Order: sequence, then C-alpha cells, then structure tokens
Amino acid sequence: MDLKKVITATLVPAVLLTVFGVINTVLNFVINTYVPLLCFLPLILTLIMFVISCAILLYAGYAAARKYQLDIVGASLTGLLAGLVSSIIVQLVSLVLILVGILPSASSNPLGAAASGAFNLIGWIIWSVLVIGAYTVVGAVLGAIGGLIGRKK
Repeated sequence: MDLKKVITATLVPAVLLTVFGVINTVLNFVINTYVPLLCFLPLILTLIMFVISCAILLYAGYAAARKYQLDIVGASLTGLLAGLVSSIIVQLVSLVLILVGILPSASSNPLGAAASGAFNLIGWIIWSVLVIGAYTVVGAVLGAIGGLIGRKK
C-alpha cells in the first residue's frame, strides 16, 4: 500500500465532504438562529447531507481502487482519512458558529453568557467526539465497500 496514493486519493473526497459539511453547518445555524419556526428543516437537511456524504465516501473507496490501483485496505484508509479530516474541519467551523452565537448575549449579560458558553462548549466537545468517531468509522467501512466494488470491475 502506497501512502502517497492514499493521500492523493483522499484529497478530492475530503474537500467535497468539507464543503458540504460547512454548508450544512452554516445553514443549520442560520435556520436555528433566525427562523426558529422551521426547526424541523435542519434535521431534514442534515439527513440529506449525510446520504450525500455516504455516497462521497463510497466513491472515495471506489476511486482509490479503480483510479489509484489501491487494495481494499488502501480504499478503506482513503475513506477513513476523508471522513476524519472533513469532520474535524466541520466541527471546528461549528465551534466558531457557537461562539458567534454567544457574542450578542455577552454584552448584555456577561455572567449568563459565560455560563451558556461553558455549557455549549461541553456539549460541543461531546458531540464532536461522537461525530468525528462516527464519520471515521463510516468512512472506513464505506471506503472498503467502495474498494470492493472498484476491484470487481
């Protein structure tokens, strides 16, 4: 397994996953902040983006096997890295948006903003660990499945 090929095969899927993830995060933030009556919409949007992400991870493994001639382990590693890198970047963007959401209340009630910020940060850490772990495992599994499909043809 050539690590250089794995990294090269990971670039495009990781960028696509990051772009879709950031779009999803920003849209969810805007909808939840400015249009709370449509609170169901972020859930639907997130589910759609998850399906798109799974398709990208599956393609990452397929392309790794077909285009870069990697074996199943290389295809799985490609999906794993794409899921890991993109989910870390998206979670950092979500942290920035959480902090931006706290700023307006900090000027009127600093103590309340500090308590709210601490609560949000703890929730963000727990959620980020779960999301990054899930996308890493899903990336590895779908990358391997994509690699199997790519090797058969």
